[in-house]
Order: sequence, then C-alpha cells, then structure tokens
Amino acid sequence: MDINDLLRIKDGVLEKFDPYFDFVLPDTVTAISDAAFRDCFPLVGIEFPRTLQSIGDEAFYGCSIDILEIPGSVKTIGSFAFEKCYRLETVFILEGVEEIGSRAFADCEALDEIWIPATVKRIGPEAFYDCKNIIEVYFRGTMEQWQHIIFIDKIFNTGCNVRCFDGLLKPPYYDNI
Repeated sequence: MDINDLLRIKDGVLEKFDPYFDFVLPDTVTAISDAAFRDCFPLVGIEFPRTLQSIGDEAFYGCSIDILEIPGSVKTIGSFAFEKCYRLETVFILEGVEEIGSRAFADCEALDEIWIPATVKRIGPEAFYDCKNIIEVYFRGTMEQWQHIIFIDKIFNTGCNVRCFDGLLKPPYYDNI
C-alpha cells in the first residue's frame, strides 16, 4: 500500500486513515518538529534514518510505539517526546545521543528496558517518571561516567538500579543534584 493512501498532511497535522501502522522516515529527514506525531495512537512502529539529528518536544507523545531505536546521529531527545506511549516496552538509545529532555519517556507504563549510551551528558527532570516496570537501566559506560551526567532533578520515581559496564549502582545515585 502506498504511504499516500494512509497519511495526509492537513494544516501541518498528520492525519491517519488506516488503523495501526509502522512508519519508516526517509533519509532526507534531519529533524522531527515539536508535536509532529502527537497523539497519533495508531502509530505502532517508527524507523528513524541515520540522518536524523533531533526529535522535538512532544514529537511522539501518546503514540502506540512498542520498541524504539534512536540513532546516534540524534543529539537531543526533546522534552515529553515519547511521554504517554503506553505500549512502549523497550528503548535503545545509541551512542552519540547527548541529551534526554525532561519527561521524555514519562508515563510509559509498559517500559521495562532502557539502554542509555555513555555519550549522554544531560538527563532532564522526570525523564522516566512513572515508568513503573523499569527495574534496571542499562548504561553503556562506567559507574564513574554515570556520575558525570548532569541530572537537573530526579529522573526516576521508582527504585530502579543502573547497570554499568563495571558494576551496579543502586539508588540513590544522584550525587550531582
């Protein structure tokens, strides 16, 4: 089926006509604007191009995505970018991403696996707030590197552990706020 049969842009808003779909963004896309796919509940899968540099605030807020791989070409994941993606279970953030915005993955009730690269320098407040199924976060760096990330405020409200290459950090592990 042709993508034009499924989607249309009307006044800058994505409208969906067919229930539940995956979407592959073309290599020409370098940025996803604020609220671009907001509340597009039928969106269950998204494939990002390696040319993507930023994901705007609320870009995928309220979508039904279940697994995400964010390429390292993305430097910033905007605030509220994936908030309330209730079906989101797994997030792989690849090496190169530097900032995770405030509440970027908040209220993702099914989220139970998150991989954060050692390139992350800043994680905004409540980035993973109310992600009750997260027991352990996988950090692709050392415990010392985790301690150098700038946390503006608490990023989790659950007592999850952070598994690093060289060990396990248990709460509280916010020495720099």
